[in-house]
Amino acid sequence: MDYKLWSQSEQTRLRQLWPAASWEELEKAFPGRGRASLGRYARFREIKRNRNANTKHKHEIDPIFIELRRIREFRGLTRKELARSIGEYETQLARWENGQVCPRFKHLRKWLLALNCDIRINVRKAK
Repeated sequence: MDYKLWSQSEQTRLRQLWPAASWEELEKAFPGRGRASLGRYARFREIKRNRNANTKHKHEIDPIFIELRRIREFRGLTRKELARSIGEYETQLARWENGQVCPRFKHLRKWLLALNCDIRINVRKAK
């Protein structure tokens, strides 16, 4: 397989699009290149694809969970260590951090206590 057939602009565009773009977006961006060709080149260049890049229903991750993940990483804790300290499975913590599942309040409280954090929630009357 000759990877020199990829132009520099194509390589750059693939690096930008591959992690999160859908297959339809990739096929539009690279006309004439099939999925197999795109996949082989990305594997060759070790470009990782997000797990949910091809899902139809994209979801936004709540900023609270993004911040809690950032705090965990800043403190040098692995998911496994944090999960063990709050009495949950590592996979469950990953689902919370990735916004796949919203934790119950009691679990969120344990999570905050383990990270020595607090959050403030302002409740306002709807206009």
